[in-house]
Amino acid sequence: MLYIQKQRPSSKIRSGLKHVSESTQWKIIPQDDTKGLRDYFDLLPVKPELRESLGKEQHGLCAYCMKRIDSSDSLRVKIEHFVPLSKDKSHALDYDNFLLTCDGGTKSGDLSDKNRVLCCDSSKKDTPIVLNPTISHQMEHIRYNKYGKIYYSDTNYPDFADARNHEINHVLCLNGKWNDAKNCTDLDTATGIVKGRRDTYQAAITYIQRLEKKYRNLQIFRTVLEDEIQKLQNANPYPEFVGVTLFVLRRKLKQL
Repeated sequence: MLYIQKQRPSSKIRSGLKHVSESTQWKIIPQDDTKGLRDYFDLLPVKPELRESLGKEQHGLCAYCMKRIDSSDSLRVKIEHFVPLSKDKSHALDYDNFLLTCDGGTKSGDLSDKNRVLCCDSSKKDTPIVLNPTISHQMEHIRYNKYGKIYYSDTNYPDFADARNHEINHVLCLNGKWNDAKNCTDLDTATGIVKGRRDTYQAAITYIQRLEKKYRNLQIFRTVLEDEIQKLQNANPYPEFVGVTLFVLRRKLKQL
């Protein structure tokens, strides 16, 4: 999970959202008519522009799991309402409330498999959460380990961290089928995100080990690491699971 810096949408998007918000059809839909709100939202004429804009903001990655997404593929990406439609109609047309997510596994694997684990918006559905990728100080507390686990760590506010880890494990299901008793993943998601993070973590460790052998001079080593971090931060699109790579590289840089 990465910090997403929201941008001002295009005038076409702003105009399209305003037109809907001021329409009689939208105004008469009751707050508790989630299906009616969603059905009308799905008819937005600026949805292609919305997906493209959100995809650019997120550098081509799912807002939650960091899987590669194609904003033009309307069948495999979703415009997610961070504050669910069922909870607050006033945020239903708020661009700052929109995130672009992957299909969460609904298009992957055997649809009849009861053990199939969905993630991201497909798992979250209408559950409200606090962990928000558009809040930078929250994203600073995201951590990863060599097993591909993602978790939230904040020793100053352990109760808050516990609540965020519950959202990661049991609402967004970013660690697949999570076993609280064993503190581990029993089954990866249908999209294979735990394996993806694990492989990315190991690739970053291997990269650092190669640099250590090549650059004996500590200052040169630091400079190469800093350059690589900057290169990744400026990439568009981002490499898949880039948050894991950045975490490992920054940790090594801090250790030097």
